[in-house]
Parts: sequence; C-alpha cells; structure tokens
Amino acid sequence: MALRVLLLGLNARYSHSNLAIKYLQMAAEDIASIDRVDYSINDDTDRILRLAHQGSYDLVGFSVYIWNVQIIKGLLPSLKKIIPSAKILLGGPEVSYESLNFMKENPAVDYLLAGEGECSFPKLLKALEEGDLQEVEGLYYRFGDRVFEPIKSPGSLDFQQIPILYETDRFIEENKYIYYEASRGCPYRCAFCLSSAQGRPRFRPVDQVLAELETFITEKVPLVKLVDRSFNANPHATQILRHLIEKGPGPTRFHLELHPMLLDEQMLAVLERAPKDLFQYEIGVQTTNPITAKKIQRAGSTEAIAELVNRLRSHQNAHIHLDLIAGLPYEDLSSFGNSFNDVYRMGPDKLQLGTLKLLKGSMLREKAGEYGILYQEHAPYELLSTRWLSYADLLVIKAVEDVVERFYNEGYFQKTLEYVLTYFSSPWVFYQTLANWWVRRDLLYRNLSRVELYNLLFAFVEELGLDISMELVADLIRYDYFRSGNKKTTKLLVPKPETEALRLEQVYALLTAHPKISSLATDADLRDWVKSGAMAWFFHRMDEQQPIEQWKREDTLLLMLPESMETSEGGQIVINITERKRRLDESDF
Repeated sequence: MALRVLLLGLNARYSHSNLAIKYLQMAAEDIASIDRVDYSINDDTDRILRLAHQGSYDLVGFSVYIWNVQIIKGLLPSLKKIIPSAKILLGGPEVSYESLNFMKENPAVDYLLAGEGECSFPKLLKALEEGDLQEVEGLYYRFGDRVFEPIKSPGSLDFQQIPILYETDRFIEENKYIYYEASRGCPYRCAFCLSSAQGRPRFRPVDQVLAELETFITEKVPLVKLVDRSFNANPHATQILRHLIEKGPGPTRFHLELHPMLLDEQMLAVLERAPKDLFQYEIGVQTTNPITAKKIQRAGSTEAIAELVNRLRSHQNAHIHLDLIAGLPYEDLSSFGNSFNDVYRMGPDKLQLGTLKLLKGSMLREKAGEYGILYQEHAPYELLSTRWLSYADLLVIKAVEDVVERFYNEGYFQKTLEYVLTYFSSPWVFYQTLANWWVRRDLLYRNLSRVELYNLLFAFVEELGLDISMELVADLIRYDYFRSGNKKTTKLLVPKPETEALRLEQVYALLTAHPKISSLATDADLRDWVKSGAMAWFFHRMDEQQPIEQWKREDTLLLMLPESMETSEGGQIVINITERKRRLDESDF
C-alpha cells in the first residue's frame, strides 16, 4: 500500500502559495499518495492539527522558512502527540543550514532534507519502503536517540530534472499569487543573500518557460512573481520578454527582479515596447555607499544605477520598486540617509526599507563577529546593531520606514509631498522630521484610515511653523484626496475652499461659464466632477488667479480629469486624456 503523505506550506500571507511543495508533489506522486495544502501563518494552528489527524498520514512534511519556522517548531510536539505513528519531515532553506543542531533541538522531527529536494524527496519515499535511508542525499534522520548525518551531500540539481508544473491549470489556485522560476542560483555573491549558495545559475529550457508563462496568460492569472534573483541574468531573458510583449496587454502582470547592471541596450529597447502594466520591476539597490557596496560584493555604481532606473521610468509603462537595506557594514545613520536620498531621487513608485536579516548560511552571518553585528537569536534573525549603527539609530530608520510606507509608497499624497519637500534640505530630513513627530504622537504602527492620514499630514506641516502657504497645502491635500478616489469630504479637517460651500448648481454654472474649462469637458463630465467636489477645488485656484502656467506644467488639470468614471445614472464616461492634453497645450492659459 502506497505511503500517505501530507505536504504543508505555511505562507506569510493568504495570497501567497508555496512553490517547493508543488515541485515535491509533482516529483513523487507516482511513488506515494500525496496531499498538498497551503495555509498562512495567520491561520489557527488547530486547523493544521485537525487536517493532519483526520488524514491518517504516514508522513507529514513542512517547507520551512524564516517567516514560519517558529510556528512550525511550536506545532511539532503537538503533532507528534496526536499522531505518534506518523513521521515528520522538514525541508527548506531555514533547516538546510545547521541541520544537525536543529534535529537535536527538535526531537519531534524524524527526517530533515537539506538542500534541493526535487530528487532527494522521491528517493526518501522509496527508502522508507525499502529501508535504505543512507542512500538519500542530504538526509538527516533519527533512529532511537541518535541523529544520523547524511553520507551523501545534497549536491546541485540538474535544472532540466525539475518537474514541469504549469502545462495545465492544475497548480493554479484562485486568488493566489503564482510563483515561478525560470532559473535558480545567482551569478553574484552578495554577502546578505543565500541565492549564490545554490551554485552557479541554472536555467530552464526556454521553450518550457514560454509554454508555462503562456498558461498563466490563458488562465488570466492576475500576478505572476518570478522568483529568479536576477531575472535578466538569464541568457533567454530578452526572448522571454519579447514573447510576453507579443501576447499583448491583458489581466496578467509579471513581477521581475532585475539587476540594474545587466540591463543592456537591447533589453531596454524591448522593455520600452511593453504594454502598460504588463511588467513590474523590483531592483535591489541596497546601498549607495561605495565602501559598503564593495564589502557586501554588490556590483554597480550609484550613477550607473540611477541612469538605468531613469531609463526604465522614462518608458512610463511599469511600476518600479527599489530596495534599501539598513544595517549593512560601514553604513551609519548619516550614510543610510545619503543612500535614502539617492534612491528617493530616482523616483521609484515604491521605496522599500528593510532591516538586515542574518540568514543562516550567508556570508554576513559568518562575519557577524568581525563587523560587531548583534542580531536576534530566533528567526528572522533581524539585526539589532553594528559597529556603525546603534539600536537607537535603527529605531529611527524603522520609524522612517513606517511613514514612508504610509505616505510615499501608497501614492495618495503625491502633490502635497512634492510641494512640502521643497522646504526641506533633503527627502531624508523631511521623512526623519515626520517620523520623529509620528513617534511623539504615539502613531507608530497604529492602524489609521486614509482620511486620518490626510488630516495628520496637514497637522504636521502646520505645527512645523514653516514659511509656507498653508492654504496651498490644504488645497493640495484636498486635491490628492479627490485624486485617490475619495468623493465625500465630511471627515477631512483641512480648510475648505469657499466654493465648497456653494450649491452644486452654482459651482457648475461658474465652471461652464469659464471658456477654458467648458472647452475641455462635456456637460455630463462637469456635472459628475462637480458632484465629486474635484472641479470645485480647481475653480477655487483659478478664481484666486493663481499662476495657471505652473498648474499647466504640472498637468494638474489633466490629473483632475480621471480616465473614466461612473455617471449618476450608472453609465460610464471614458475621457480621452491625449485629446485633453492637446487642447490644454493649445490653450492660452
């Protein structure tokens, strides 16, 4: 009778799925009866115990990472008690290093597979039937009170042997991200990362990649995240991009991690032709301190990276996400602030600030003593301090991270931030000032609504006492508020324009009487915009004879006119932005 096996993925979020257990199921389903289930770390652990207990499984396996290891370690003793006859198997990056100690510290674990499991997992299942565990590469196993180490090391997997998962929709789950790898390993040796520990880069056959990616398009998967650490290190990367572009725009987006120094002219030319929102890019800048970059073996100068990011931004067809890591060697608080300024000025859609994590097997973990690095004893092994960065400094960065995430990364405060930042010497000074104010008000990590954030931003600027037009700040906040899709302003506490108090029909009459506005919108357009309050804001600025040329250059009017919106009758108005821009450019504002 075939073994009954349960493979569990415990993901960071509900929308995530575990790629590893899909591979394992595909590789061994002709050997055993395998069930595969994804949970999230937010699920009640009783659900997992109930599933394992009711399934009468012979083997229960977990894929272990820094985000789930503590939960899994807590589950194991209970799991062993309720189904003592079942064996427990662990695998994944968090148990592939210091494996012997992990087995000794967690007596409920029967088997641990270090390294890549696509070949060793089927061998383990066969060995459990035939009894020769020593032939399984990378296998640690328990016999009585003893833990035996593998005789054969895991080695490096031939990537041609990895199972094909996505020839059909079998492994595509509704409402879940799809994780896909066209390659494994990385050509770089960054000291904080484990990708280089997987050996030299290995690449899937390009025809296979194209066929599987096309399945996602056919199935209209919303988001596919390619987990390749440097997607554009793939010699077939340009061919893959061309293929996806030729398939045309659709609901499927592809998230790519790009190394900026591998963006050549040919690839940039291909990416420029991509339909809007087909791709989103993540680029790990990590630091712009040249000494730090050299010590962590991170390739590329700040100037070169900035130029390449600007080239990508100029295409105006993809979301760009840039990363910084706090706590790297030779970077103090001032240096991190400089890195922040450099990356902020590159104009990413999202700026991710992360604290260094000392991963098992990474070069920085091995050199922690040399660099005076202190870090948490338990996963995720987050940094506490270094020779250059105190814990107090780290708390400053974490507070900045919080306000950047709320105000910059959400994209709902764009015009207000652009204006207010002109009164500060640098972006870092502004966000550090805002973060300090945030901490004093005990707002850190609190759940706040968007309207509360608009009100708090106005209060922050007002309390600074800058020589700044608070009326203009109020107008810009109201503009950003409307632009982000809000229509009701009852809870917005910033001062209101006078026209807000006018009856809607009066505002409508004023707007239609102005030739430059009435020429840019139909009667139905104006009535709906007046109801939203947005055009009232713009008329207020014109009525006070503000420098209209300034607003024209900033495309304010164009931003006020959404590409489409619902009418009061439930219909849909589609607005031709290109035509509006042409007419605006021809006007004599």
